[in-house]
Amino acid sequence: MKILLISFSTRGAIGDYFFLLALELAKKENVFLMVPSYFDRKIENAKIFRFKMGNSKIISFFNLINPLLILKILSFIKKERFDIVHLIFGEGYPPMLILAPYLEKKKIPLIITIHDPEIHPGKIVEKLSGFLRKFVIKLAAGIHIHTELFRERIKEMGISGNKIFIIPHGSFAPLFEKYKKYYEQNPKIYSNRLRYTGTSYILAKDLKKGREYFKKSIKVNYLNFKSYFYFLFSLLGSNFYYQLTQIKMSIRKFKIFDKI
Repeated sequence: MKILLISFSTRGAIGDYFFLLALELAKKENVFLMVPSYFDRKIENAKIFRFKMGNSKIISFFNLINPLLILKILSFIKKERFDIVHLIFGEGYPPMLILAPYLEKKKIPLIITIHDPEIHPGKIVEKLSGFLRKFVIKLAAGIHIHTELFRERIKEMGISGNKIFIIPHGSFAPLFEKYKKYYEQNPKIYSNRLRYTGTSYILAKDLKKGREYFKKSIKVNYLNFKSYFYFLFSLLGSNFYYQLTQIKMSIRKFKIFDKI
């Protein structure tokens, strides 16, 4: 199968996510990557199509509305004749307003991973992206989410339930093996990392796995009181935990208690 993976950003955690997914997929399928020009990871057997971005969101936005770039992307897809296109990040980015209808017309399935159904607070670029993605996701053949807790929110966007499928968030552990010694020397940081991992499992409704990580976090640093609270909250179930995170996000949106 010939697969195109697209991400309009590969900075930070999304870059790690994209890299690990592409790395494993390229071992089994014929994989092409469409990524920003700054993407410098090496993936054996994967062919890479790079497009120019900028050093700021505004410059990147204007680069992405360049008609020449969009024509170049369409020409590349037409030439390669992909069996499926999977958008990892950027459903609200301008090129997708052209690319999504084109793929639908050519009967090439478009899969979109939505990492968070809530629009992240920000400036005009984030607001515009949140508005534009409404038109794109409705043209997807499938919507991939990481937790059952997002299903109803995605349905509220007008997406049919049979288009939504769940694959829990994978582990970034292979990228952090080189930091093992550092974590051993810094138990507080390691304890927090374990707590974050536990949280991702709880939100994916894997309560048993989540609690295991909270226990590990406490074992590494018994003074990490947040891990005790998180473990107790997990006993109330994933839905309660999710509501708690939503309240926390709402508070941060108004820039109140940013360090809760």
